Amino acid sequence: MLPSLFKTVLRVIEYRNTKFQATSVDMDGKAFIDCTFEGCTIRFSGIAPMSVTGCTFTNCSLALADSASLTISYLKAIYHGLGEWGKKSVENLFEDIRKGVVPGIVVDRLHAALLKIFERSENSLTFVHKELTLLLAESRQ
Repeated sequence: MLPSLFKTVLRVIEYRNTKFQATSVDMDGKAFIDCTFEGCTIRFSGIAPMSVTGCTFTNCSLALADSASLTISYLKAIYHGLGEWGKKSVENLFEDIRKGVVPGIVVDRLHAALLKIFERSENSLTFVHKELTLLLAESRQ
C-alpha cells in the first residue's frame, strides 16, 4: 500500500482487480492492487512513486524512460567507472532490493556526486567515492 501522504499530495489513480491486456501501462503515480497484466509493456518514468500489490504479470516487458532510465545510466556509470568499490556498491544495492530493503538516498546529493564522475579527474572521483559512501551509510541507518 502507498503511504497516505503519497495519495494525498499526488492524487494517485488507483486500480483494483483490473485486467490490462496487450497495452502499454504507465505506472507513475498509480496504485495497482490485485490487477492482471497480460502481454503489456510496463512503463515507468520515475516521475512519481507507484505501488503494485498482489498483481500478476504474464508475457510483459519493462520499459524505463526519463528519470528511471537516467537512474540506470547512473548505476552503469558507478559500476563501470568507480572500480571495485563501484561494482560492490551497485551489487549491494541490488542485494538490498532482492531482500526488500531499498535505501532512501537524498536525490540532490546523489545527483551532484554522480555528475562529478564525468569530470574524469582524480579529485572528482575521490569526492564521488566519499559522498556515495556517506549517502549509502546514511541510507542504511
